[in-house]
Formats: sequence, C-alpha cells, structure tokens
Amino acid sequence: MKEPAIRSRTPFYKLRRLIWVCGLVLILWVWPAQAREVLQGRACNVDADDTVVGNLFAMCENLTIDGTVRGNIFGMAIHADINGTVEGSIYLASTDLNIQGNILGDVHFGGVALNWRTPLETTSMQPAEDRDEISIRTSNLLALGLSVTIDEDAILPGSIVNLGYQLIVNGAVRDEINFWGSTLQIGGPVMGDVYATVGDPLSSNSSVETILLPFNFDVTLADPGLTITDDGRVAGSLEYYAPAPGRINGSIDGTEKYVAPAPVALPTFEEPATIANYLRSAFQEGTSLFVVGVAAVLLAAGSLNAPLYRIRRRPFASLSVGLLTFIISFPVVLIFILLSLLLVIFLLLVNLDALAVLMTFVLSVVNIGGATVFYLTAIFVARALFALAIGRSLARIFWARNGLHVNPYAALLMGVVILALLVTLPFVGWIINAVSLFLGLGGILTVILERIQRVRGGEPEPEIRQYPVSSAITRRHPQPGTEPKDEPRPEPRPNLIGPFADPTPASASIENEPVEPFYNLPGMANLPEGFDIRFFEEDDA
Repeated sequence: MKEPAIRSRTPFYKLRRLIWVCGLVLILWVWPAQAREVLQGRACNVDADDTVVGNLFAMCENLTIDGTVRGNIFGMAIHADINGTVEGSIYLASTDLNIQGNILGDVHFGGVALNWRTPLETTSMQPAEDRDEISIRTSNLLALGLSVTIDEDAILPGSIVNLGYQLIVNGAVRDEINFWGSTLQIGGPVMGDVYATVGDPLSSNSSVETILLPFNFDVTLADPGLTITDDGRVAGSLEYYAPAPGRINGSIDGTEKYVAPAPVALPTFEEPATIANYLRSAFQEGTSLFVVGVAAVLLAAGSLNAPLYRIRRRPFASLSVGLLTFIISFPVVLIFILLSLLLVIFLLLVNLDALAVLMTFVLSVVNIGGATVFYLTAIFVARALFALAIGRSLARIFWARNGLHVNPYAALLMGVVILALLVTLPFVGWIINAVSLFLGLGGILTVILERIQRVRGGEPEPEIRQYPVSSAITRRHPQPGTEPKDEPRPEPRPNLIGPFADPTPASASIENEPVEPFYNLPGMANLPEGFDIRFFEEDDA
C-alpha cells in the first residue's frame, strides 16, 4: 500500500482543518435540531422574564436576547444584542453583534463587527448550585469578519480563532489566540499562546476606511501590524508572521518568535540557479497555457474569432469588463452560498428534511461547479486566448501580410512563449498576468453579453466573413501564365462588421439597382504594392 504523504502542519493547514471541523460540527448540530422557537420580522425580542426551551431560530432585522435560551441560537440579523444567558452555542451572521451576557457554549460569528462585553462578574448572577459548574465552562470564539473587539474589563472564557481585518483585545482571554488578518492589538492579559499573521505596520488603512464610508459601519480601524501595549501580557508564547517586526511594549512570559517573509530577488546572470528556476517556472506556466489553448482551438476554433476581435479592437473595454467582473465575482459567489444556506435552513425549519437533503446536494453542485468553471475560464482559458491574440498579431506583422492564413497552433505557441517569459518575471510579472487575465476574460464576457442581447431582442447574429484580395492588386500582379480579364463585379456582402463595413445606404439595395462594393470605391485602386486588405480582418481558425 502506498504510504500517504506527510503534510506540513503550518498555521494555514491548521486553519483549513479547523474550518472543516467547524463545518462538520455545524451540520451535525443543525441536522437533528427541532425548532422550539422561531423568530422573524423587524424586531425580535426574548424578554428578561422569558425562557426559550430548545433551539432558537431567528431571521430578524434587530435581535435582542435579554432572557434565557436553553439551547442553541441559529440565524441572521442586521443588529443583534445578546444580554441574557445562552446555555448552548451561537451560530449567527450579522453586521453588528454585541455580546454582554453569559454564553455557555461557543460563538460562531460571520459578519462585519463583533463586540464582546461580557464582564467577569456575570457568572455570579447564576444560582449558587450552578455557579461552580458555570465558572469552569469554556466559551470559544470562531469569527470571520471585519472587526472583533474584546472590550476592557471583559473576559472571554476560551480561545479565539479569527480570520478578518482586525482583532482588538483590550480585555482578558483565558486561552490562546489564532489570528489571520491585518491588525492584532493586545491590551489585556492572554493566558495562552498567540499565533498571528498580520500586515505591514508601516502601511496605512486609509483605503479600507474609504471603502467603508458609504456603509456607515460603527467600526474604528487600528494601525496595521502587531501591537502589544503597556497593559498587554501574553502568558504563553508569541509567534507571528509579518513584513516587519511588531510594536511590543508589554510582557511576554514565554518565547517570542518573529518570522519575516522570504525576500524575492530579480534573476541575474551571476546566479545560474536563479536563472534555472526562472526558466523552469516559465516552462511550467507556458506548458499549461499551451495545453489549454490547444484544447480551446480544437473544441471551439470558430468561436474564438469574436473574442479575439474584441481584444484587438477594444482592449480598454475588454480590460474594464474583465477587471470589474473578476472583482465582483467574489462577493457574488459568497452571496449565492449564503442564499443557498438560508434556503436549506428554511426547509429544515418547516420539517422538509428530504427536500433539504436534495437541495443541499443540488445547490452544492451548482455553486461549486459554477465557481469552478468561472475561475478556470478566467485563470487559464482567458490567458491562453490572450496569448493566441499576441501570436496572431505578431504573425500578421512579420510574415502574414500577403494574405497567407495564420496557423493557429504556431501563433498560440509563439504567444504562449512570450507571455510565459513575461508573467514569470518578479515584481512586474503579476501585473502582466493580471492584465492578460482581465483582457481575455473581458473579451469572452463581451461576446457572451452581446449574444444574450441579440437573443433577447430577436436579432440575427452577424457573420464574421473573410474579405477577398483587392481587385487592384490582382490586376497589377496577375498570376504567371494568365492574362487579366474583365470579370463581373461580385454581389455586395451583407452583415459586414468592423471598420470596412459596407457604407452603401439602405436605398441602394433596391432590386435592379447597382451596388458599388466597398473594395471598388474611390481610393481603393491605388494601394501600395503588396498591400492586402485581409491584413485587418479575422481568420476563421
């Protein structure tokens, strides 16, 4: 039996494993759950004298828990306040969540801002016979959001696992902290270890603040990087990854380990190993693009002319469409996943378990399959299409001027070699890679959108036709052994697109009325020797 490969247990591996475990725990909790209480509407309240026995499902604009919930809380809310006691765990998506009650289980949060304000004295409010049991309970926080804040004089009786922009710890944390983001600020005691990946302390958060201005979120962003204030203390060890050392003024009882990113140097001829690595990376990049491009030419050779035309004739429009679509694809995918999750939860609420299982499978296939197809097209097909456009343009410039057809495979190979050598360069390679991705993706999407509009409007799709060699060139350069002879003028070709569209007015198409083709118009007879109008048009292959 083949031995399994040993995987390095990096912090990212730990995070991935933790996400899978959390997802499995969420499914196991939600599946057998029976709804004892369902809250929905603009204002959902559990008063101080009320007790909810069982799990609570909430889909509200404002959710307020002042009483007791003897179970778990599942739901979504724009604004949520947990002031009472929750004897189970919380699974909540919200733009603003404030917790100052007693949570006996774990808190799973996804949203914009979470404020933990539970004071240490909260456990003394419980009955005397339950006080010792409650005091040893551990509540962990698993958060995916923009900002998480542990207020001063508050205590989180567990560990923190946070993926977001910033984590501000001004209170006490009983266990360890695992953080991946831009800003980590510790201004209170942390009784466990701290593992963090943070941003550059020399950078600014002004760009993020500008993005948040239209939404009016009640979030104050701190300076990027790791900061441990004078009142901060780490009872365990500290290990963090950052472009620059953090600002550490507090105390660290354990060991401190700072890991800087590995420097990237430009390849030089004095370093043969660096050149070899560069060429190896370029070969791998070019091989993948060439294979994808060959597959595209074999499967859809005729369909490539339209996006190639858009890339050559409208590069700025294609770049804008590709850039905008690629940026908004991330929130769109997230919205589809959240809507699918809400639909499954709704089916569980109305006790349609069999339909919920079916919809879970169907929506998983649709979401994962759609995202996979889109990103594979954007990352591989779009760049291969851009490489084909480069190769065809160079072929037309150097040896395809006299009306010769450009071999698509030779053009693809030439474009792939050039693009692979450019995108593998340090520092500037990622810019060229992004431009090629956005241009290719924009060309594909532009054609798709135009075809959708034609189908909706019932218009026939225009044909991209090849133009004949100019009659002036044929008369001045006859083939050997042949004599020029008068031939009838060809009929006008409809549906011509591009800069050489037929300028004849519609009235000239009346039956028995002569129509002058565009290549016999004044000015087309005295062309330079060797000039071929087909140089400006697209090939079929």
